[in-house]
Amino acid sequence: MTWDGAAATPEGSVVRFANEAQTYVDVYLVGERRELWLGRVGPGALTTLRIPEGAQDAMSGFIRLAVLPGAQMSFQPSHDPRATFTIPARPTKVLSQQWTFRQTSLASPEILSTPVDRRRQ
Repeated sequence: MTWDGAAATPEGSVVRFANEAQTYVDVYLVGERRELWLGRVGPGALTTLRIPEGAQDAMSGFIRLAVLPGAQMSFQPSHDPRATFTIPARPTKVLSQQWTFRQTSLASPEILSTPVDRRRQ
């Protein structure tokens, strides 16, 4: 744990992610210099996505998450018109949240965040 509550584990940094959509989603970390695929999350799943070792260049400056529902993997999710994004923030802010993706037929897709309570883990 760091002073501002970022998610740091012995295995490295993680993103907590819940998929409330009816389809799988691919989750990406989009940095100022690099874009990384973090993983695929099934419908209704809650998972922890690990940020790979050696990804420090993707974690500098401001970062955001990109989510592509029901699509093939993308090499440039930041340029994909189907992607839904979080607001750019410092890595410690992004890693200290649990992210939830929602997609319904009546509304635009959205990504919501809630602070992770480290005392409960």
